[in-house]
Amino acid sequence: MLGITHCPQRVVMSSEPLTVEPVIFELSSDVVRVSTELNIRFSRPSLCPGSRYWRVEDSSKAVVLNGSKSSNDSTFTIQKFGKSYKLAFGSADKPTDVGLERIRIEDYRLILSNNSGFAVAFARALF
Repeated sequence: MLGITHCPQRVVMSSEPLTVEPVIFELSSDVVRVSTELNIRFSRPSLCPGSRYWRVEDSSKAVVLNGSKSSNDSTFTIQKFGKSYKLAFGSADKPTDVGLERIRIEDYRLILSNNSGFAVAFARALF
């Protein structure tokens, strides 16, 4: 496997400008609406083995990789957040906010948190 010995499996947000990683929302409709249950996966292939689907790890409540499209631990929603939007985990009737936890000076991991979501913006990626 090209000499790769460590494959981090967590989903992080970095303030470094060149670390944009497009994601794909997978759902039963072509239109993403507020509170629609969906799966999220990174769009680009990885040198690391395993799924690119996001899921929530039971023990740490962190958003990590290796989820599956058909698993409850991989169900997310987009919720209104003031005049913006936020990510939430779980079914539309009982969502839990996805928040941020600092892991380095400029890096944060996505983790479940009560009432501490963060605003997100969406743009159509050109593939």
